[in-house]
Amino acid sequence: MTATPAPTVVATMAGCGSAVSRSALKVIHHFAVSPDDIAIDTSGRLWVSAREVDQVISMNQDGSGVTTTTVTGGPEGVAVVASAIYVAQQNINAIEEISPLRHEVVTLPNHTANAGVDGISVAATSQITGPLLVWTASRR
Repeated sequence: MTATPAPTVVATMAGCGSAVSRSALKVIHHFAVSPDDIAIDTSGRLWVSAREVDQVISMNQDGSGVTTTTVTGGPEGVAVVASAIYVAQQNINAIEEISPLRHEVVTLPNHTANAGVDGISVAATSQITGPLLVWTASRR
């Protein structure tokens, strides 16, 4: 039997700055649609999914340069791997690369009555392109 290694602490709350008032926070964009998930690419550009309107919205950190990409299938989670942007499509239970190439990466089986893939993320590794992690709705 192999012993489970002890977790390594890489950050603590002590390393965070002090709390600020909500009024001190700067609003960079007001969405006309309901945003869902967010990812940030290596250039600092924000990528936000809006499932209810089949859109992925991207913008610079200051809220400028807003662009909208139509992603049918209910875009849910967003993940950035090196220079690629991936979107989880909850309604059709698939993952699509939307940048730089537009193509479906994988369709996942869904043997439940629940919604499909819920979120995606990139594994924290030392590699430039880490594995893509996928999670789905529970089997209730």
